[in-house]
Amino acid sequence: MTLTGHADVRASIEYNQALSERRVTRTKLFLVEQGVPEASIKTLGLGKEDELTADQVEDAVKQNPELSAADREKLLNELPLIVLAKNRRVDVTLSTTGQQSTRWYPFNSADALTLLDEQAPARSKKKAAAVKK
Repeated sequence: MTLTGHADVRASIEYNQALSERRVTRTKLFLVEQGVPEASIKTLGLGKEDELTADQVEDAVKQNPELSAADREKLLNELPLIVLAKNRRVDVTLSTTGQQSTRWYPFNSADALTLLDEQAPARSKKKAAAVKK
């Protein structure tokens, strides 16, 4: 299988390249921990290359059969945020079939829309630990 890491547009080319490489390395490590042979996993970090456009993300949201009409509308109203989120990903391609991972994530998980929920309680900030002198 090939793991391909991506990043959104908000940082430098160098930073995003390193970030996408860290993403695929962490994903590979996770798969190896789950029993996938390390030798069967190829990694590729693309950084800012091959980003999904707003049109591609909008089409994916519109075609996602797991979304209700209300959830779909909520996502489309937050399209710039969703485009950023969709570009922070690792795609999986199976070398034997060429089959690729779905790009519906994270919206096919039951709690994904809580990320956009303005009614959700804000995270409390923990106080920094005192510095020992």
